[in-house]
Amino acid sequence: MREFPQVDILCEKLRTLLTGKHTDLARYICIIRYDHDDEITAWLSSFCDVRIIWGGDRTVRSIRTFPIPPRSTELVFADRYSLAVINSEELLKADISDVVDKFWSDTYFVDQNACSSPRLIAWTGTEREHARSRFWDALHKKVEEEYDVADILSVNKLTSFTRLAMQSEEEVNLVSCDGYIYRVWVKNPTPELMRFKDGGGYFFECSCDSLDDLMPLLNNKACQTVALFGIETSELKNLVFEKGLKGVDRIVALGDTTAPGLDWDGYSLVDTLSRYVEVGK
Repeated sequence: MREFPQVDILCEKLRTLLTGKHTDLARYICIIRYDHDDEITAWLSSFCDVRIIWGGDRTVRSIRTFPIPPRSTELVFADRYSLAVINSEELLKADISDVVDKFWSDTYFVDQNACSSPRLIAWTGTEREHARSRFWDALHKKVEEEYDVADILSVNKLTSFTRLAMQSEEEVNLVSCDGYIYRVWVKNPTPELMRFKDGGGYFFECSCDSLDDLMPLLNNKACQTVALFGIETSELKNLVFEKGLKGVDRIVALGDTTAPGLDWDGYSLVDTLSRYVEVGK
């Protein structure tokens, strides 16, 4: 069983709360940790009221082989991808260090491991080349100074692009490939492209004249979060609603992709995890 210090820290904080001023909640909370064991998973699934599966498509498919009671419900958090859309004119007007800090928070701070971390950056506006150059230069400087690049991440990024170049039917071009930032330019981004994603500074880029150009990505259930800079959230919201797009569960400002909330992946967590009793007059 893999050990994570973060888990120990959270459990210790909970223990402090539940043995202190929140002792009344202690009988409602039980946290267990165990190795991969089908027998234990099947037993827990057999009597749960709500089962949450968080771990990607493979994990979802595996856990779903164990039945839950007929009246139980289930939330699944499968593999997702996210993207950022940046208006080039607005970027050139902004404090570039502030923009880079926000992007850093969305990506490098979590090694791009969060499903909400942008994998693709779409550039709009009339100053795209100038804005791209300014943005990536500033980001590279920050990454070089503050980010500890693990050797395995550098190898994985190279491996991911090699697979992409060999298997993708789309036109792709590697425009930056040092250990800090891998940038892959794509002419026609598609959901299939996201199978070749990686972390630790691996980004796809594309150019779009309007948000409509991104519809192949947005009209896919795997599309989770779209981060915007220099673009009104209502503009994307209207597109999603008017076109009935299957993807896009979250529309946020750049820098807010990892902000937690009670709505996630299209679920209202409080409602989904609650049981309501209707009482007539």
